[in-house]
Amino acid sequence: MLPNNNNQSSEEGPVVCIVSGGLDSICTAAYLTGEKEYDLYMITFLYGQRAKLEIQQAKQFAKILNVKDHRVVDINFMKELYGKTNSLTNSKLHLSKSFDYSIVVPIRNAIFITIATAWAMSINAKMVAYGAHTNDIHYPDCRPEFIKSITKTLNLAEADGIRSGLREKITVWSPAVDGMDKL
Repeated sequence: MLPNNNNQSSEEGPVVCIVSGGLDSICTAAYLTGEKEYDLYMITFLYGQRAKLEIQQAKQFAKILNVKDHRVVDINFMKELYGKTNSLTNSKLHLSKSFDYSIVVPIRNAIFITIATAWAMSINAKMVAYGAHTNDIHYPDCRPEFIKSITKTLNLAEADGIRSGLREKITVWSPAVDGMDKL
């Protein structure tokens, strides 16, 4: 089953998938590589997170999934900006095993999607994907309404390039958009 892509027809071409190295993002990347239409490009972010092992997992899965290119982008400066707001970048805070607002990193996915879209537009990809699913409704930047809004905003930000044919219109997709959950 192909991602809905907001009713756009699927065509061969590149897709940029944001991969942390965690289960949700790896499964999303594997799902996309199972679809023959997509040339998969992966992007992983170093943002000062505690889960360093996930970065190594992302690198290993990039090889396993035979992606066209895997970029690890260093935005560690974000840790300083986040300060003491969350336990994913602040090792002095307790890391909850279940949902607690202390694990929400402010607009993390919006930042990741924006950077991934810049790369996607540079390689003429039509889609940026990430692993948010319907069980992630606790996180504002995982909800389908956010995904629709950022898709519209990013395309608006490059409207002239899209209109002139220099860039492709981007669809931001996650399993949540198609009602898929973690199970």
